[in-house]
Amino acid sequence: MSHPSLERERLDHLAASPDPRLRGLTYRDPSVPAEVIERLNHDRETFVRGFVAVDARLSPRRVLELFADPDLCGQAAANPHLPVDVMRRIIDDGRELANERPPEGMAVFLGNWDPEKSPA
Repeated sequence: MSHPSLERERLDHLAASPDPRLRGLTYRDPSVPAEVIERLNHDRETFVRGFVAVDARLSPRRVLELFADPDLCGQAAANPHLPVDVMRRIIDDGRELANERPPEGMAVFLGNWDPEKSPA
């Protein structure tokens, strides 16, 4: 933690807060157990799951589950446990997009998306 007055007990307590903004801060304490991070990663609030999605205490399996969620794809892509083959796919997609100019009026969607479910 970057502030000495925020002790582990206080952050563990925040994990149970009714305020999602406070629950979301819990991941910033490296001494919070992985079980707490995992519980927060299944929080009802997307906001909280998004904060925790970048945490290295999550399993690679859970990171892939988050990457499949359009609301959390960007945060999961920043997780160090994202598999290398998925990282390569992101880079390849970026290169392909950089070499193309979309037709007039066409929207470009970045991230993990399904063309069958796109809003276009």
